[in-house]
Amino acid sequence: MELYTTDIAKSDYDNSHEDSTAVGILRSHQPAVLTNYSPRSTAADGNCCYRAVSMGLYGSQEHHRHVRLLTAVEFLTHPEFYDVHNAQYCGPADHHVLGASSYQQLTDDVCSDGGYAEMMHLYAISAAMGVPIESYMPPDRLLTAHPFSRVVVGRGVRSGASAAFALMWTTASKRGTEPFRPDHFVLLAPRDTIQQTVSVSDSEHEEPDVAEFASCIEKDTDTTPDGTEGHDDDEGDDDEQLIQDVDSVSDDDEDVKVLAADGMLPLPEGDWLPTTAIVNLLRNPPAEFFHSRVPYGLKSSVYCVVNNQDNVNRVAAGRRRAFDDDCGAWNAHGSRITKYPYLNNDDGTMHRIHIHAGQYCEERKVDGVRKYLPIDPQPSAERVTTIVRYYVTCKADPSFKKRATWFAPESMTPSSTAAAVIEYMGQQPAAQLHGNAKKATAEPYIRTPAATMDQVDKGVSFAQPKAVYNDFLSDDIDFADAPRNLQSVQDKKRYKQGTARGTNTHRLNFADEILHVSNIHIAMHRNNATSY
Repeated sequence: MELYTTDIAKSDYDNSHEDSTAVGILRSHQPAVLTNYSPRSTAADGNCCYRAVSMGLYGSQEHHRHVRLLTAVEFLTHPEFYDVHNAQYCGPADHHVLGASSYQQLTDDVCSDGGYAEMMHLYAISAAMGVPIESYMPPDRLLTAHPFSRVVVGRGVRSGASAAFALMWTTASKRGTEPFRPDHFVLLAPRDTIQQTVSVSDSEHEEPDVAEFASCIEKDTDTTPDGTEGHDDDEGDDDEQLIQDVDSVSDDDEDVKVLAADGMLPLPEGDWLPTTAIVNLLRNPPAEFFHSRVPYGLKSSVYCVVNNQDNVNRVAAGRRRAFDDDCGAWNAHGSRITKYPYLNNDDGTMHRIHIHAGQYCEERKVDGVRKYLPIDPQPSAERVTTIVRYYVTCKADPSFKKRATWFAPESMTPSSTAAAVIEYMGQQPAAQLHGNAKKATAEPYIRTPAATMDQVDKGVSFAQPKAVYNDFLSDDIDFADAPRNLQSVQDKKRYKQGTARGTNTHRLNFADEILHVSNIHIAMHRNNATSY
């Protein structure tokens, strides 16, 4: 056991190389992190977490078994900190959010070479090695922090101490257009500690150390065993840099410009798609760009095709359509919907026609006056395609616009796929705070998906908002589908209670109450007077 009570000399990172998969994920999710940090590759053999910790502490992966052994000893000697079913449990208070496995499973994993690690293991590693650890999970939503992004402070480690190093949750292989599902760890090494560089531009700002990693990411507050939360009150100027301009990233070896979210295509010449192109996409949605929802990430002059069946169902139920995305608030009051028929010409082109007095017409101007001339003969229904379009502008920057296009019901056939083409015109602005936000430190506003709010609406009918919110975080769902925050669930509960009381019920203020009592007194006086 002498090895495990002796300090291990730290080497540099010269023998490590940058993890290209992690770099790609950061470019898509939060490119600002790459300015000051380099994800260092670890072997994907089930020991990646302990290898990353070994590299962070000693500069080399080779001591990962040393880290695992000390962590296993910590687990076995202090079960009350890691067994959430233990009557004396005193570990992380938000273990339901962390999705902790059973103590037996956690112990089996830490005691087995190649056994995977989860968040509860990070707390044990922190305790075993005696240092705080920065845990970083790339956000699935634009600038929305994941609960796993936090400073992990293990048993006996001084709260408030600087993190010794930062670990990133990533994937071992390229994920393509699939949702980001982490299964691998790498070390996020400060660039000033390594000689190897990647294609990012030089920053004129001073590079932060690992303890200042929180200035590059939004992180959850760490929760101490007694359930209290520790907050970092220091606010720097980095908040405005959470989304970098694409010009701040060079493309020496690879094209690293973050112009589009995964699964989206650039608009041709930065203009709206032609109607014929949109109709072709709606009739034959391409599998590689046909999504269940709008992909998350930057959307500047791009488009995609999404499944529109949920909106068909919502309209049938008398509800509003919802085109969810992560672009913040849209100017709904200034939005508009148009519905126009298009005539399919024999040469494959289309042109817009009009319905006037129950007939398909061509529009003409005669002496400056619009006139509608009936088409003779009237085209058959098969030759007419009716398209519905929804236009809306961004509240933060009206020059950033969204257009959604889909077929009207009369142009759908039993074999048609309910699809919508979603286009974004202009440069997407940085995410903004909600208009009702009272704190400058609040997270940028991202609307919770409509389908999620439907589930919340059902949940708050039978449970308290906090329980409903925690259920979402503990379920095996994409984090992007979870409610934006607890406040959004509480607001739904209040709205539902208000609706239940009746929207026409007038709640009396103090003056109304006095007048009401006065009227009762007058009525009683009159009744008494007539009784004599």
